[in-house]
Amino acid sequence: MRKFLIRYSVNPNWADENERLIAAFLKELENVATPQLRYSAARLENGNDFFHIVETDNGHLPFSSLPSYQFRASLAEGKMISGPFLREFREIGAYKG
Repeated sequence: MRKFLIRYSVNPNWADENERLIAAFLKELENVATPQLRYSAARLENGNDFFHIVETDNGHLPFSSLPSYQFRASLAEGKMISGPFLREFREIGAYKG
């Protein structure tokens, strides 16, 4: 499984809307039930930094055609302070006590 980290910062006045759009995207993703994909998103404590973790069997990002993803991506233009930065990573391990 290939894993990717996406990180970016948005203008503070757009952060709440970005969070709402991410939640709508995740709901749509649940409805299409793509078994070869895992996706999570988080908002950092400062309020305008976000990161997403994407795990996919083949490195393909099948969600890019979903309307909610395209809508959020189009709105994000001009509202980002930095990023998005996409990096592939390899998990070393995890403790799940």
